[in-house]
Amino acid sequence: TFNFTTKVGAGIQALADPSTLYLRFLDESLNPIGGSSINLINSDISTGIYNYTFDTSQFLLIGGESYSIEISATKTTPDIYTPPTPILIFFKLQSVLTDLTIHNYTTGTKFPSYTLTEYWNQTLGITFYFGESISSAPITNVAVTYSWAYGSGQIDPDSAKGPGYYSFLFDTVNATDVGTYIISILAVKQNFSNGVPSSNLLINIINRPTQLNLNEDILYVRQRFFVLDSLNFTFDFVDVLTSKILGNADEKSFILHRREVNGDPIPDSSITGLLHETADHQYILDLDTETLQEGEYSVVVTLNKGNYDLRVVVISLTIYKREFSLMFSTDTRINLNSGERLQLTITLTDLNNNSAPIIGADLTLTIRGIEYSISNGGIIDNGDGTYTVNTEDPIAEPFYVGETFIGTLTIAKANFTSETRDFTIVIKMAEIFSGMPTFYFILISAAIIGVFGSLTTYRVIQQARIPKHVKKIRKIKSLIKAKKKITESMVIPTKGHMMAKMFGSEWKEIGLSLDEKLGLEDLKAKKLSLKDKGPEDKIKKDKLVEKKLEKEKFKQDKLEKKKIEREKQKQEKLEKERLNQEKLEKKKLEKQKLEKQKLEKQKLE
Repeated sequence: TFNFTTKVGAGIQALADPSTLYLRFLDESLNPIGGSSINLINSDISTGIYNYTFDTSQFLLIGGESYSIEISATKTTPDIYTPPTPILIFFKLQSVLTDLTIHNYTTGTKFPSYTLTEYWNQTLGITFYFGESISSAPITNVAVTYSWAYGSGQIDPDSAKGPGYYSFLFDTVNATDVGTYIISILAVKQNFSNGVPSSNLLINIINRPTQLNLNEDILYVRQRFFVLDSLNFTFDFVDVLTSKILGNADEKSFILHRREVNGDPIPDSSITGLLHETADHQYILDLDTETLQEGEYSVVVTLNKGNYDLRVVVISLTIYKREFSLMFSTDTRINLNSGERLQLTITLTDLNNNSAPIIGADLTLTIRGIEYSISNGGIIDNGDGTYTVNTEDPIAEPFYVGETFIGTLTIAKANFTSETRDFTIVIKMAEIFSGMPTFYFILISAAIIGVFGSLTTYRVIQQARIPKHVKKIRKIKSLIKAKKKITESMVIPTKGHMMAKMFGSEWKEIGLSLDEKLGLEDLKAKKLSLKDKGPEDKIKKDKLVEKKLEKEKFKQDKLEKKKIEREKQKQEKLEKERLNQEKLEKKKLEKQKLEKQKLEKQKLE
């Protein structure tokens, strides 16, 4: 609103109607804007008072710019007046205040903080709302852009969310390195203030998560095995978000340390190297374990790739010496005859390698302080995992009593646990025949001979004390009782015969016959008659002798049969005892084997 006045003479002013009244807009350089001037002659509200309201958008005025309004007027009636100096009114056109907010791409919820976190090589949806500050009315047809360290771009309206919403997909793969980046957002529209977030939009790009053999943390592995075993470790380095195996890792290294019993690393024992990557991008750790000595080892494996989480494996290795499986061709209790050499076969197999035969082992057998070995003799390596023991000399030749010895077998081989086995060797006494030791036979025989000798001597002495005729009388008595023939040798001289024998020669010197005088001639005749009957009695006697021999033979056969039966029973008893002993030894070996397997299982666990 403004007024127009005229002046007549000094100090006299009066409101008047002008002949012309114009308004125009000038820019900061006072250059006219737009076309012709605006005629305000009809905008009076009273004499000399004019009011004009205009919309800045009709005159291409831009918010935020400075302008001037020029008003000019003339008056030519009833008199011509000198035109007044045009009025210049300076003004600045204010832009409409705006707000630019950041929202969740999926839910549309406004973020409380403008710091966002996303994995590298991921697409992140971001939504903006651009509206007037006072009314929150949406502002459309706005040029919204973004820019950051790795590029810039246009943000398009999101019609699905409604007027004033603008969305775009931000791809973190464009960043070469993970880190925190500022994303500059600018919304521009004429006559509106530039839209920028109230605080900087920060994108924190982080490493993509990874797994190593399905483990998302440090992977701990404990492995026990035996010297000379070949063992590799395989690892899958996987992108958790895509479940794809990651190939071409930037780092795929390992370091191996040998450790003391207390866990301290042994100086100068470390080995470093790289893992082998296969065609399908698996990573193979080959430590050449077949060359490692027994002991404790630790291995640290590192797998890393740019913009991915690093993965570490800690491996604890325990390498044990290998173990023998030992088998004898006989029991651990060996029975030998006196003077017999020890002969047996020993079979050695690798308990940790499917019972593979062990060749080249060092065996030492010690019996009675004498050592038998492959180098010293007595043991032969057959080259097929079997070893033959054959002592050159007898172990012992006991005569008075059987002897028992303990044989100690020591087995050693590089990379194997040395093993010692004891077994019992029983040496029987020398035997004159099976089951009868020579010493006992001699003792028994000597005792029998001594007894019979003593009895015979006693008998001879006693018989010597008996007069001869008494002996003959007893003999004749027994012959009569047995109804046997009395031979001539058994005839006892009569008193007359004794007198004739003693004094016959003297009688014969004087020419007399004492035999005749004593009547001995008749007795001689009777004696001859007895001789004539001899053959029949002889036949009878032969039959009796034959019968007696048959009886003696039957008795002897019966005794021999009983002796054989006793011998057989004795052998059966010995065989039964031997079988029971073998059964007990077998159970003992099985028990030892089970205990050994149990110990091995505990070691592996």
